[in-house]
Amino acid sequence: MAARASQPYVGPRPFETTDRGVFFGRDREANDILSLLMFHRTVLLYAQSGAGKSSLINTSIIPGLQAAGFATPPVVRIRRAPPEYLATAANVYIASIRYALTPETAEAPAAGAPELTLLDVLRAAGPPPGGQGPVLVFDQFEELFITYQDRWPEREGVFVQIAQALEGIPTLRVLFSMREDSIAELDPLMWRIPQGIDVRYRLELLRHDAAIAAVIGPSQGAGVSFDDAAAGRLVRDLQQINVEGQEGRLQQAAGEYIEPVQLQIVCRRLWDRLPEGIDVINESDLEQFGDVGEAIREFYVAAVRRASELNNYPEKLIHLGCTQFVTSSGTRSMVHRAGDNVGMLPIEVARSLVDQHFLRAEVRAAGHWYEISHDRLIVPVLERKLNDEELKTLLRTRDLLQANLENWRARREFEEHREILTALSRVEGQLILSDEELEFLCMSSIGTGFEIAAWVGRLKAQVPRLLETMLLSASRHQSAAVRRNAAVALAQADLAPMDTALVRLALEDSDTEVRKQAASAMAHANRSSLMTPVVAQLTGPLRRRALIAFARMRDEGVADIGAAGLAHAWRTIGLWDRFLVILALGAVRLRQRWPIILYIGTLGGLLAGLYCGLARVPPATFSLTITNQGDSLAKAAGSALFQGMAGGIVWGGFTSAWIALGWILMRRPGRRWMNNRYSVNLLFGILGGTFGGIGVFSEIFFVFEPSALFKLHWIPSLQADTLRDCIAGGYCLFHPALGLGYGAGIALGLAALHGSARWREFLQPHIHAGKIVQWRRTARRIAVLSIVYSIASGPLLLLSGLMFVAFKGFPLYPVLGETATIYIGNIGTVAGILMAQLIMRVGFVIPPFTE
Repeated sequence: MAARASQPYVGPRPFETTDRGVFFGRDREANDILSLLMFHRTVLLYAQSGAGKSSLINTSIIPGLQAAGFATPPVVRIRRAPPEYLATAANVYIASIRYALTPETAEAPAAGAPELTLLDVLRAAGPPPGGQGPVLVFDQFEELFITYQDRWPEREGVFVQIAQALEGIPTLRVLFSMREDSIAELDPLMWRIPQGIDVRYRLELLRHDAAIAAVIGPSQGAGVSFDDAAAGRLVRDLQQINVEGQEGRLQQAAGEYIEPVQLQIVCRRLWDRLPEGIDVINESDLEQFGDVGEAIREFYVAAVRRASELNNYPEKLIHLGCTQFVTSSGTRSMVHRAGDNVGMLPIEVARSLVDQHFLRAEVRAAGHWYEISHDRLIVPVLERKLNDEELKTLLRTRDLLQANLENWRARREFEEHREILTALSRVEGQLILSDEELEFLCMSSIGTGFEIAAWVGRLKAQVPRLLETMLLSASRHQSAAVRRNAAVALAQADLAPMDTALVRLALEDSDTEVRKQAASAMAHANRSSLMTPVVAQLTGPLRRRALIAFARMRDEGVADIGAAGLAHAWRTIGLWDRFLVILALGAVRLRQRWPIILYIGTLGGLLAGLYCGLARVPPATFSLTITNQGDSLAKAAGSALFQGMAGGIVWGGFTSAWIALGWILMRRPGRRWMNNRYSVNLLFGILGGTFGGIGVFSEIFFVFEPSALFKLHWIPSLQADTLRDCIAGGYCLFHPALGLGYGAGIALGLAALHGSARWREFLQPHIHAGKIVQWRRTARRIAVLSIVYSIASGPLLLLSGLMFVAFKGFPLYPVLGETATIYIGNIGTVAGILMAQLIMRVGFVIPPFTE
């Protein structure tokens, strides 16, 4: 058995002259048109897109005319001339026609030189060899009205020259072929041809018998036949359309016509999948290899992919745009072209889909409308709409955007629309947005204070002039919240004309929060054009606000970004102004962050008191602390617990608060000593520990009875000069001196912990959950971390205590007892600071009892 011939079905493209042998089903129409051209000089062939006008001309009309002895110049298409040929043309349409008729010899006319007319070109071709006059064929004549639209006055010249050619060559005939939705465009111009159009002929889509011929003919020529049942079934499948039943439900019924393009698509797919060795295609083969629905799906996907490649436009967005051509009830919907868009599709993409016969375009009521070319093509669009989760998300987002946009149009205000902004952030910029949509979203982001930088950036890239107008309006808005967000947007926009508005918000706005936000935004923008006006106002009428603005900018921690911004401005101001800015900076930071001191100081003091109080009881029972008075063991233990807690709260609270103060005041990043984690902690830890030690001594000496000190021989008597004797004896220096080791140990331990991976690992699950999780485990982790990172305090405290034993003659065991309890309090302080930091990070929620 001979191998099966090559593919006899052309698919969705038009038939060429060389495809004459596989073109079937149009014999009647070809004979009709040839007969009309025999007896009429001007004939108009029209049909809807995809009916096969070009195929009929290429395979039947041109060969038929040639067989009858007519001269047939090349078929004319308006849009095929290269741009360089048209550059100097007086009439771009005539130049295109001239190029189509003489593509091999055509030369671009010199500027100002006389151009050949249509009559000149036809006469230059010489008399027809068969004696019959030439037949000039214009294919896709609607291109006259959709190309070179800026040269529309030149269209009339085409009809003038056609009329001249008809008059100058009495045997000339003209065949116009165009889409039926463009016929109305001819009416204002056809009067230029005196005889007008002699006859019009409408080419229908394929009817049943013609479709049978189009199915069977190509395969028979390739050595494979269809049995009657298979061919009939295939055509009936292609004939199905959707109709609305009595109850409003869609149902399938046999339509009047078959789309030639769909027939070619299905038959080509069937042939590609048909195994070798099959001579007759039956219904079984059709079920296995010729599923119409699957062929239509593949065609839809291929059309979208091709449109994406041709226009560099995302496939997913083309699928999204195609959904607008299908109604919620599953019928075709027409979409109007508005500007450069057909609904959600750019016009170039829509035209690509028209060229591939997925969409059909029509002119109605002076407007261009687009729809899916056949009901069968609705199915793959609906399937993707219902089953593609990503597409469903895009559809919901698009619907939500349109609903919000419709409400916004009436007011065009800076309103809160967090829902749509959040939805769009999830699709990560997959939607292509119009200028109006971007304007709405950018105004909404400023009104909401959400994703301002993202939307400002997109609007700046697409319509920068619109962004300037919007930001100027936002900076003068009556709402302080809008002006505050406008400051962020102005800094992100980086538009020189808008810098003045940002400086005005930072220095002149009546709302403190707006000025604060504007200064912060200026610091992050870090542009000289923003800093210079602030520096100038240090000697102007807004001096106080300029100092505060400078302090707030310094507070943002960006002074070392570059010489062009804040760092350069800092170097240009005087020493006195620097000093005032530093004072203002401290005030700004304390005013904004004082709760940090409260949190850390409170929890650090409370846990230090708890640890220290409990740790003080055992040594007190053996008279190893100064709390050894009392007539009974219980009283001594109770007194030790109370005094230990009181001292721990004071010492731990002071140290924690001072360390927190250091974090607030010295928070600017950098390499100088004052910005180093260890240096800041050590400096403020020592200060806090020392003041805490003074507080503890004051507690013992002034609040509790000093008799215990007398019993330990730490003071010689209980006379009026007790305080003087205490100072002379060195006891008053004992707790302050131990405070050095107390604060330094905590500071170094925290610095080491915060710079380690252990701290990040500890925080990660709580930050991820947004709350404290696994309380018991978390408490154990804090206890372990506080013990491990308080180790440095032990040697420091012991060394401080032993110095008093060695140089002041203090009794060894009470010093060791005091030092031990202070060390335990040190561990409690670290635990309290860690707990406070965790609570400040994720909040505090009381867990259920069952946890």
